Amino acid sequence: MKQYRSQSSSSGCSSRGDSRPGPVSAMSWKRGGCGGGKKAKGKGKGQSDQKRNKKSNRKERLERRQRREDREQRLERRERRENRERRLENRERRLENREQLLQKPESCETETQNQDPRRDPMRQDPDRQLVTPDKPKAPQSGLLVPETRPDFCTHQDSDVIQTRSEYTIEMKGHEVLIFDREGTQLTRIWGDPHVQEADGQTNWHFGEDSTFILPDGTKICLNTEPIGTEWYVVGADIISGSSRYHWGEGGEAGLTKDGKKWDKANADCSEDASAGVFALQSTGEWAVMGEDGRFYDITEEAWADYLNDKDIDYDPSKVAVGLTSQQVKAAHSDSRKMRKPIPGLEPKAHAQVMRQAADLAPFLERHHEVAEFLSDLSPRMLDRYLSRPDSIRKLAGPDVEGLFPGAPAWW
Repeated sequence: MKQYRSQSSSSGCSSRGDSRPGPVSAMSWKRGGCGGGKKAKGKGKGQSDQKRNKKSNRKERLERRQRREDREQRLERRERRENRERRLENRERRLENREQLLQKPESCETETQNQDPRRDPMRQDPDRQLVTPDKPKAPQSGLLVPETRPDFCTHQDSDVIQTRSEYTIEMKGHEVLIFDREGTQLTRIWGDPHVQEADGQTNWHFGEDSTFILPDGTKICLNTEPIGTEWYVVGADIISGSSRYHWGEGGEAGLTKDGKKWDKANADCSEDASAGVFALQSTGEWAVMGEDGRFYDITEEAWADYLNDKDIDYDPSKVAVGLTSQQVKAAHSDSRKMRKPIPGLEPKAHAQVMRQAADLAPFLERHHEVAEFLSDLSPRMLDRYLSRPDSIRKLAGPDVEGLFPGAPAWW
């Protein structure tokens, strides 16, 4: 045992000439005996340098990220501060402009025009600020009972109703008067019954239940009854949107919200030739709806001439001018407004035909089989057909029966 220790301690490696290695203790191998220590020491140093480099790189990345985040936060705070200052400046400018307008109302237009449009807090055309409420941009639906009686009313104890576009209808006895927003009398319906237009003269006459449509789409449905040998206005239902005002006989007087329901359940006019659906033109004269669904200017007629035939005379060559889309929509909202329904044409298809291609009405009255074919189509397919009226007329050819099972060959 002693000899082994002395050999291991005296020489870690054999110095003898032979090639046999001397005994090496376990401690010497652990410490890197026979040159192994230098290799182990060099390898450990490289690993520690790599760790230090990784730590330093990671630290640098974190520092760069932190600096970037700090810079973004500073920019964001600066932007919020600038926006806040800009809002305060705009607010002060608006207050100053408001004070100037209150102090000098006569210079409102000049100051507004001199402002830079890009810096104008209202962000709009200066002319828009000068629009008065008595000139609405578009007609509004609805009725209201005025709180104060208008000064231009003709009678003291009459009933008065106004539309939201400021048309005024005054009713008393057998008389109905229509005024515009400026108080000018547009129409007077009186007597048995006569129609006096804006020119102040009695222009034409009518008899049984009829409807008058204003430019904003308001419908004045007059209920007439025979008194003696002639007809007189005894009641009225005024409809605008969902509002309905009833006056006179035939129901409870007052304002209700069943306008659309009532309009759908009641026809606009009687089927008698003395009744009609009338629309006010831009010229101030009334037009009557013809059998083709279009409106035509009414021909003036003396009372004696009216008593001979008792119908509404019009010239088919004088198509109404200046009608609004609200008037046309109100007139054609229900196919029962038409005095002569087309045989074979369903009500919904009838209304669509009158809206899009009223010229086809005489043709469909002669060819009932074509009317039945159009009634069987869907609204979308019927719209496509009506966009080509000439092609519909071709359906009346000799092979029309073969086209009914499906779409025609030309489609």
